This record gives sequence, structure tokens and C-alpha cells, in this order.
Amino acid sequence: MAKASFTLPDGTRVSVEGSAEEIVKLLEAYGGDSGTAVPQKGKTRKKTSRAKSRAGKNATEPDANEVDLAEIVNHIKQCDDAEAIEEHVLDKNDQVNRVLLPLYVLHEHLGSTAEMTSAEIHKVLKELGTPISQPNVSTTLSGPASSLVMGDKVRKRGVPVKYRIARRGTTRMKKVLAGKAKEGD
Repeated sequence: MAKASFTLPDGTRVSVEGSAEEIVKLLEAYGGDSGTAVPQKGKTRKKTSRAKSRAGKNATEPDANEVDLAEIVNHIKQCDDAEAIEEHVLDKNDQVNRVLLPLYVLHEHLGSTAEMTSAEIHKVLKELGTPISQPNVSTTLSGPASSLVMGDKVRKRGVPVKYRIARRGTTRMKKVLAGKAKEGD
């Protein structure tokens, strides 16, 4: 005996017990896709909220505000400003400029309005070969770079804040890449 549960197009949740063929016929009769519900043998377990949240996210559909870290890294390595980025940002010891770099590229070069967390910035910098630990990225964003970025909420321990570069940060990075910024500016 197989059990299945599914939702009808009008939102009604149905639990069915019977043979696999009967369940498939029932799904087809009510306009459901026979591939969406998998008949199970024995007892069915109730999904927990964690399982529901994982099942609700479709891995093939990225969120509109989700950032493609590989695209940012590849763009930094291959863009027209790659030599200037390497010379004036990656080869220097200015942590603020390094932390601002992924946000700047995301905003200016890729034209995205997406925001990044300190963990995502850490991953991009690690891929570029200039790693800064995630806690140090977070401290830089909330300290020396706080006037150059905008966060989506007030910083609290354990709660990720998404940052995007501010107008002042964009101006600073343009000066840095042009070689016009002074050391520590």
C-alpha cells in the first residue's frame, strides 16, 4: 500500500492511500503532474519547517538579489581595469580598498543592485588570492569603511548584514583605480 500527499490547483491538500497506479490516475484526473508527488510505501513523515524551507527553494532559480560570486571573480580577473585593480588594490596593503572592490565591481561593472554579506566578500577575496578573514571584513565594513557602504539593517551579532557600495565608496574606488588616491585615503 502506497501513500501520497499533494496539493490540488485550488490549494486543497489531499492525502491518498492506495496502489501506485491508483495514485497516478488520481493525480492525472485532478490536473496534477504525476511527477510532482512520489508515492511512498509505508508511513509518511510530516515535514519539519527546515525541510519545508529547503524544499521550497529551487536550486535552478536564483534569487533576484542573489550574487554570483564566480562571475564577480572572473570579471575582476578579465575586465579592462584588471591591471589597475591588481596594481592599485590587490598588490597594496589597504584593507578598505580590498573590501570595497567586490562591491564596486558588482555595482559599476556588472550593473547590479544586489547586496553582499561580509562572508560573500571574504569568499571573493579568497578566490582573488588576497584573503581577508570574514570577521575582519565585517569589522572593516562597520568601522573604517562605514561611510563608504550602506547596510540593509543595523548590525547585530549572528545576523548577516547585506552591504552595497555608497556614492562616496564609488568615488573613492574610481580615484584608487586611476592611481590618484593617496596612501591611506
